[in-house]
Amino acid sequence: KDAREKLLEMEDLLISEQKENEHLRSYQLVLEKTMKTKIAELELSPKHEEQVFKITQLQTRLQSALRLVQEKEGELHIAQTKNTRASETAALTREALEAISKQQDLGIQKMRIMNSQIETLKKQKSLLGCV
Repeated sequence: KDAREKLLEMEDLLISEQKENEHLRSYQLVLEKTMKTKIAELELSPKHEEQVFKITQLQTRLQSALRLVQEKEGELHIAQTKNTRASETAALTREALEAISKQQDLGIQKMRIMNSQIETLKKQKSLLGCV
């Protein structure tokens, strides 16, 4: 049942992507037609019109690529920040664990000293009891 639901979800996503792509393609065609009309108004030779059109298309692609690069840079910055925070947290956790370990070691040492003092007191008591 879950697989069927996932399949239906994927199918819906695919259909919506196709619709979006069709919409973007029609939008792109309208833009190209508008651009050609505006270029034609410049009254250039057909060769120059084609060059201007290609250059304009290239500029549009470059701007899109630049936007994508900037988005990826932003994502990378976020990931780096998360990694830095994770590293800092790991370092702080490590330091805290080391401090806890040292405290435990000190506690164990104190207990050993106290046990040895108790043993010494017991020996002293038994010696006093014998006298």
